[in-house]
Amino acid sequence: MDNLMTCDPTKLKAVKTVDRTGIYFGLARVPGTSRVVAGGSDAKVYSVDMAAEKPEWKEFGSSAGTSHEGYVTGVALAAGFVVTGAYDGNLIWWNSESIEPVRKVAAHAKWVRGVTASRDGRFIASVADDMLCKIWNAQTGEIIHVLAGHQPLTPHHYPSMLFCRRVFS
Repeated sequence: MDNLMTCDPTKLKAVKTVDRTGIYFGLARVPGTSRVVAGGSDAKVYSVDMAAEKPEWKEFGSSAGTSHEGYVTGVALAAGFVVTGAYDGNLIWWNSESIEPVRKVAAHAKWVRGVTASRDGRFIASVADDMLCKIWNAQTGEIIHVLAGHQPLTPHHYPSMLFCRRVFS
């Protein structure tokens, strides 16, 4: 983290560019690899090995036909799974190796805005426009706790939105 704080952004250089059409809202790098998982506006989840000479985007769940039904807005890696959340209100647990679906959960009543994993990989947090933050067991997909009480409107009467980042342990 200290290296990021002392980094001079004017000295950064692109090492490789991988083109892909679409808009991507969720992105996660598989630790210890050059593999990236991305989810976007086409309601699908993809994986790509950035170190490959000719990177190929592989669609998750393509053989089973399982995917989201709205923008994929969150991607998290935990307990051997890739967990994605989308505007359809669902969370999908994918096997990180076979990229096939393991479970699909109707997680929220409204759009999922974000999904993140705890540093130790034991928990997943999801937040949505239903103004709930839900904590899940990353291994089993069981709900552990619901954080409620967030106001649907800001003090200036604009709609509120919850977002999450990986900051909890």
